[in-house]
Amino acid sequence: MATYRELTSKSYRATQRDRVVATARKISSRSNLRPGRVIPGADDLAIHEGRFLNAAVLFLDISGFTGRPQETRDQQEQLLQGLSLFFTEAIRVVEDFGGVVEKNTGDGLMAYFVREADEDASKEVRSLTAAITLFDAMSGGPDAPLNNELWNFGVEPFRFRICIDSGPLTVAKMGAAQRFNGVVAIGTTANLACKMLNVAQAGEIMIGNNVANSLPEDWRQYLARSDHETGYHYTLTGLPYYYWYYTGRWMS
Repeated sequence: MATYRELTSKSYRATQRDRVVATARKISSRSNLRPGRVIPGADDLAIHEGRFLNAAVLFLDISGFTGRPQETRDQQEQLLQGLSLFFTEAIRVVEDFGGVVEKNTGDGLMAYFVREADEDASKEVRSLTAAITLFDAMSGGPDAPLNNELWNFGVEPFRFRICIDSGPLTVAKMGAAQRFNGVVAIGTTANLACKMLNVAQAGEIMIGNNVANSLPEDWRQYLARSDHETGYHYTLTGLPYYYWYYTGRWMS
C-alpha cells in the first residue's frame, strides 16, 4: 500500500490521470449495452456492461429505523433476528410474484419485475400484488402472521412503505474488476421509484404514472393522485409525471 506522502504527490496524480484515460478507452472500445428479457445477475455481466430492458422497480423501506433501540449487544441481536425474519419473508414474497431482489440495504430492499410472455399478469400488476401481500403479512395488525413472531424476538413490528415505478432501465455492473463492484439500475424509472420514498409515509404504497396507467380498470378505484410535484415530464408530450397512492388491500 502506498504511503500518504506518495498518494498526495504529483507523480500519483499523473498516474491517476493516465489510469482514467486508459479506463475510458477500454470502456468506449466495446458496446456495453445489450437488450435483455430477464434481470441479469452479477455473474452474468462484465464490469461496465449492462442490459437494457423494461421492468417494474419496487423499493421497500422500513420507517423510523434509526430510532429503534440498537445500542447494546442484546438490542442489536434482537434487531438482527427481527430483520432476518422480516427480509426472509419479504424476499420470498417478491420471488413468489416473479420479482428478483437486486439488493438488501439493511433497512430496505430493491427488486425488479419483468413480465415473461407466458405470464398471466403484467409486471406492474405482479409488483403491486407483491406489495399488497407484504402489507397483509407484515403490517395487518396484531393478527398479521409475522408480527407475533417479531414480538417473540422482543422486536416491535416494522412499519414500512413501498414505492413502485415501471419503464425502460439499464441493469449494469459497475465498480472495479476483482475488487468492489455491484449491480445497479440506471434510468428515470429507477430514479423516480427511489425518490418516492421521500414522499411516501409508513403504511403507504406509492406508484408512478406508468404503473397506474397499466392497471386493470377495476384496480383504479383505489388510486389517489399525490399533490407532490415530481419535477419530471414525459419527453414526447411534455405532460407532467404524477405519483399515485394505491389504497387497495386484501380483505380478511
